[in-house]
Amino acid sequence: MEESNFKPYPIQATFVGVRELYIKANRPPMNTESLPEDLEPRIRIKRSKYKEETKSLQVFVAIEIGQNAESDEEADKFPFHLRVELGAEFEVDEESFPKEKVEEWARVNSPFILFPYIREQIFSLTARCGFPPILLPLLEVPTIKIQRNGK
Repeated sequence: MEESNFKPYPIQATFVGVRELYIKANRPPMNTESLPEDLEPRIRIKRSKYKEETKSLQVFVAIEIGQNAESDEEADKFPFHLRVELGAEFEVDEESFPKEKVEEWARVNSPFILFPYIREQIFSLTARCGFPPILLPLLEVPTIKIQRNGK
């Protein structure tokens, strides 16, 4: 087995929790059912301002899939309406990460930290309700390059 030296990232989640788990079946699931291909997830992201006194900020990610059905035709297209929202608090090591870049990190990178948690919640929630479990695709994570000492 190969050994590796893992160094902790200078921004760490101190809390990750569920804010909302919601699913409403528009019709009963069927044993042989496959989900429509156009159940496009809608993603919302909110974040707090960086608090220098606590060296922390909060991020919230919500994903919504489907819609409430008003007719049998819509119920066939959207078998359920689902919303999952997670929140997290992140603590910043200002000695290793420049505080002027924290809000950019929160905007660009932090949702990707929460994405695996939200994927699992959506997969489990749809499976527990009898629908084929939804496995959201993996996403490419952007990186922020930090320059130190003018380099």
